[in-house]
Amino acid sequence: MTDSSNNFSRACVSLASLILVPLILVSLISASLKKLLLVFHWVLLSAFPQLLRKPLLLLLILLGPCLPAATSHASDLAALQQLASVLNDKSSVSSYALLVRHALAPGTGDPAEFSVDDCSTQRNLNEEGRRQSGKIGQLLKQAGLGGLDIFTSQWCRCRETAVLLRGSFLASTEVDEDLIPDVADLPVLNSFFRDYERREPRTEELHQWLVKRSESSAERLAVLVSHQVNITAISGVYPASGEIVIVKTTDGEIEIIGSVETL
Repeated sequence: MTDSSNNFSRACVSLASLILVPLILVSLISASLKKLLLVFHWVLLSAFPQLLRKPLLLLLILLGPCLPAATSHASDLAALQQLASVLNDKSSVSSYALLVRHALAPGTGDPAEFSVDDCSTQRNLNEEGRRQSGKIGQLLKQAGLGGLDIFTSQWCRCRETAVLLRGSFLASTEVDEDLIPDVADLPVLNSFFRDYERREPRTEELHQWLVKRSESSAERLAVLVSHQVNITAISGVYPASGEIVIVKTTDGEIEIIGSVETL
């Protein structure tokens, strides 16, 4: 083997080590690192130059699945069934919400030519993502949840997730469609991945929306279909595609009740 081949092989091994070793170490560290990463995400990242923010945010998104969850995942339907039991008391419905990351849409971010009004310019659900969307609706129905108000980001992958889960919920049994009105756009759920300066104001807007909802007389459970960055910003959870994060808003404070993975 030539010297150049040896050098190339050593370079490949070194590069692989630089990538894999940190990931393995991160996966073995306790939840304290999760908190440290969140501090970095929300505080230190804002100090980096604009040019570096997206690469760093992308790195955090890639590392997210390697980190311990902010809350334990429910087995089967346990968390959703417990929620359904709680919601038998209609006076408590408005305090709860389901934050749902859109179903599987391979890739990260959106193409450079992205337009919110043109799905062909966006990263969209694949067939597995569409099946997963239907599964989410079935899970919500099987858990015994009743009326739903489904809100969505204006991104096509979120809207499609919302529409398919609603359709699956309605198709799973005889349900009065009045219990689940048509999916409604909620711009506060739109991703800020491409414009990180919007993180704080958009997260505060969502916080205030949840507070206002909790103080209302709403009798249907709010289902909010959004993006990883938005859900992480409001809850501290790094959700997988299609993951359901259950939150409760009380006296202006948001509490994480549990989460359910759907892949």
